[in-house]
Amino acid sequence: MAPSMAKKKTTPRDNSSLRYYRYENEYNRLVAVLSEEQFERVRQHPLVFWTQPADRGLPMVFIDWPLERLLGLPFDEVYSTPGVGTKKIVGLITLLKRIVKFIEADAATDPSRQTDGEQEDASSFDARRVSESQWSDWRETVIRHELKSLPIGRIARSLDEVPMVIWDTPLGSYCDHTLAQIREMKTHGQKRVRVILEAFWTVHSLLNRVELTPHLVVDLTPQFVRRVEQWLDGVNVAQAPPTVEEVRRHFVEPLLEQLEIDLGARIAKLVSERLGLSGATTSVRNQAKKVGVTRARVYQWLEDCARATAIRWPRGAWKVAGLLRKLESDPQNRATLELVTAVADIFLPER
Repeated sequence: MAPSMAKKKTTPRDNSSLRYYRYENEYNRLVAVLSEEQFERVRQHPLVFWTQPADRGLPMVFIDWPLERLLGLPFDEVYSTPGVGTKKIVGLITLLKRIVKFIEADAATDPSRQTDGEQEDASSFDARRVSESQWSDWRETVIRHELKSLPIGRIARSLDEVPMVIWDTPLGSYCDHTLAQIREMKTHGQKRVRVILEAFWTVHSLLNRVELTPHLVVDLTPQFVRRVEQWLDGVNVAQAPPTVEEVRRHFVEPLLEQLEIDLGARIAKLVSERLGLSGATTSVRNQAKKVGVTRARVYQWLEDCARATAIRWPRGAWKVAGLLRKLESDPQNRATLELVTAVADIFLPER
């Protein structure tokens, strides 16, 4: 027989090697842990429930098995299954360790933000490492706290990172979908999926351990909104109206700071110039010439500013209405009234 036609000789697996016993001991340890009472709720889920898109070397023959079925197999039977070699065993053990870690860990040790066991910052969120199990828990938190109507843009770190078409998309739009289904949606590329997952993760991280009480509700509000509203509430009950300087410090500056986070320094500077915070006000015509764009483009930026504020601060127009009424009742506050009106015209035109 020609060499090219000869059958390859298969080498029998060495079940007496030190490596085999190391894998067997680790597998048996994990089986013992996963057989404990605290893991009862997850044993009916298939292994694929905990897989992540970046996983490699998984034993596909077991991937759709419920965890409970796998736990009933002795190691030698798993190891001798056709298609399962050393790499697949390593992948299986890694997956079982992930299940144990996920159930035992609290929100502060979420695996989707871990590298070598250390907590990463928010900018390092890796959507590729999110499993169906994590996604299921995140959805449950949103539903339990009745936050399905919360827009994605309301809780995003920066609207500049969020596609504008989903700024006002409620979290509930994704609560009935698996992670695999979301990844397969049209127009949902890596960036959009990452934004969606991070929004759910943010809510889960904040509220996972919060106990529901019948007389209190959760209100996820951007920090700048709380600062401004607390000041407005104080002004509306005070006898004396605020000065121009107070309006700038407690009302205008927080809005501009958030605008720079959401839309960038260029648009924040453009709005500052329109308000004349550093001197005379600048017209749209002059701003367009200075930046090298059309006036229509400048007006579009201003519209984006108003839309961003509506997402971040939906009750803003109602809150500012009280301040405007207070200022309008006293003709001596003309300068303050003009500044607040100009700010409201840009940030809250819907009023």
